[in-house]
Parts: sequence; C-alpha cells; structure tokens
Amino acid sequence: MNDSNISADKQLSITNGWLKVRGFDVFPVERFSSDMLSAEILDFSMNSFPTLPDELGSIFPNARVIFLSGTKLQTLPAGLGGCERLEMVGARGSGLQRIDPAVLPQSIKVLTLTDNRIAEIPADINRLPLLEKLCMSGNVLTRLPEELAGCQKLEMLRVASNQIAQEPALLDQLPQLKWYNDAGNVFSVRSKDADIPQIAETRVRLGGEIGKSANNRVFRATLDGTEDVAIKVYGAELSTDGTVADEIAAMCAARNVEGAVVAQGVTRIDGQAAVIMPLISVAYSQLAAPPDLCVYTRDRYSQTRTFTTDEATSLINTVQQTVQALHASGITHGDIYAHNLLYRADGDVVLNDFGAASLFTGEDAGRRAIDMHACELLEQEIRARIV
Repeated sequence: MNDSNISADKQLSITNGWLKVRGFDVFPVERFSSDMLSAEILDFSMNSFPTLPDELGSIFPNARVIFLSGTKLQTLPAGLGGCERLEMVGARGSGLQRIDPAVLPQSIKVLTLTDNRIAEIPADINRLPLLEKLCMSGNVLTRLPEELAGCQKLEMLRVASNQIAQEPALLDQLPQLKWYNDAGNVFSVRSKDADIPQIAETRVRLGGEIGKSANNRVFRATLDGTEDVAIKVYGAELSTDGTVADEIAAMCAARNVEGAVVAQGVTRIDGQAAVIMPLISVAYSQLAAPPDLCVYTRDRYSQTRTFTTDEATSLINTVQQTVQALHASGITHGDIYAHNLLYRADGDVVLNDFGAASLFTGEDAGRRAIDMHACELLEQEIRARIV
C-alpha cells in the first residue's frame, strides 16, 4: 500500500509488514495508516528528520527492526527505548557521533552502525545481554572497552577500519564469538603493495555479469585473450565487514591456499577497484542462503540440502583444512558460513568471500580459535542434515 497524496520526491509505503519512509524533513506521524502502524520492520533510511518521536514505541508497538541509514542523526534517538520488541537497529552512514546503550531496550540483538563517526563504545554496552551482532567498521574507535566482555551472547563483531591502537585483549572472554574482523586499524598487519599483483586494465576483456551483491558485481572475463577468469568489481569502498583494500590484500595473501577463491591480481575497471579470480564452474552453488531479518546469525538451508555421513565428513574436513592453511599463511577468514561455501554435487567445496578477513603475525591462537568456533557451528549444521 502506498500513500498517493505525497510529492514525487517522497515515499510512504507498506509491504508485508515492512514500512518504508523516504524523503521527509519532519517525521510524518499523521500520515500513517492503521496497517502502517502495525509494521514490524520500520525503514526510516534516507530522511532528514533529526530524531524520532519519544513515543515511538506506542506509535509502532510491533516494531522489531528499525533502519536509520543515511539519516542526519548524531546519536541514537531516545524513542528507541520504548520499542519493547525491538531486536535490530541499522544506522549506516548516519553521522552518528556517539551511542548511548541506555536508550536501547534490552531486547536488542543486532546493532549495525557502520560508517559513522563514533569514537567510543560506552562501558554500559554490557546492559544489552542479548546482543549477538555488533557491526562498527568505518568509525573512529580507539579501543574496545573491557565491559564488552559482558555481552556473553556476542557472536559477530566487526570493528575494521577504525583507529584502534592496540590489539584487543578481551576476545577470549567472548565465548560465543565466531565471526570477527579488525583489519585496517592502527595496530593491524598490512600487506605490502609488492605482494599484490597489479594487472593492467588493457589485459582484461569483460564478458557477461554472473553475480552481484549490494556493493559489488562479478563478471566473466578473459585475461590476455586466452585465460577465462572472473572479475569482482567493487562499487563501494566500505562494507559492513571492512574495506575493499583489506579484502583484496587478504585474497592476494591467500593465493597459494587450495580450497579458497583467491585473487590472481588486481586491476581497475572504468576507474573502480576490481580483483581477478579463478572462474568457478556453474556446477558449484551456495551451500545455504545467508541470514535474514528473522534469524540474524544463522544460515538458511534448503530442505532438500542433505548429506550422507561420508559427504558430511568430507565437506567438514575440507573446510577445516582450508581454514588451517589460511591460518598458516597469517590470515583469518572472519566469515566462515555455509553461504560463503560453494559446493558441487560430487562433494567438492571451496571457501569464498574474504570481505571480513584479517592478516596477522605469529601464532595468535585467539584469532585462530574464533574461526574454528565458526567451523564447529558449521559442522553441527552439516551433521544435522545427514540422512
């Protein structure tokens, strides 16, 4: 349902419980219909109103997910605290300078605050006991507070591309942590430019598009007129996971690791950064679909996706061996999920997507353990589908 009485530069619509509001300078509370007021997902992205009503929870009693990306907020609105069912807040690129956990209900499970100007995670972040996912890449954090260890259910932590000076010491105090990335900080290990093969754009001929995501597109291509390859062309420098530069550095550092989709080199396509990868056969497909707005940290498997005991064991062993080879090369993957595995009917599997990868030196058993916790969850999911 759409409101037809608004100007063309504004949008007010409801579809399957998802309310979308766009282009308003003032919060349009008087325009909401009864079905809009019952929405579970409130998408207030790309508006100019400076805050939300203090009585937001009474206006939208069913609110479970709220998006505030691309708005003009400086802090999270106090009105969020009245939304007793609220589980997810997403505010990417909203100009946030601070966060106050006290304005959030204790029901919060996901905070996505990528690409803001937040300098500090407050000590009272531990008042959010159900927090599972905290994404704060692309801010100006200088440290992680010890009190973050109080978020014992935290499974995903993204703090890439900040200004953190020292490697966080609290990671081993987060027993559920499975997906972590802190590349691009002051202390981070960085790849030397010489380690990244540069390939002239003139050597590449693009073919058809074979895949895309919110920020990237993947094309079939030919290198030097003879070699069939795939090229991933980046549309945005920063994602929830981290930067393009850090992803490319990890892919290049991993190029001798078997069982992973790694980089052969980098180039530019029409001025945009691009990475050249092996062309994966169409016989491979995603092992599962990624999490959605109902289940925030678990993949979604098709009911027809089943395995024999031997197939499950082979798949699990292959993934673990690939992850261990990455670790031996000084790389953590940071995003070991079934949706980042490409699987073939004969059981072959390759690990994809280095967007959350980090480089490290030395043993760093703590970092390795986080990746292996994700492998353990993956094993549970695979073995649960043995028939």
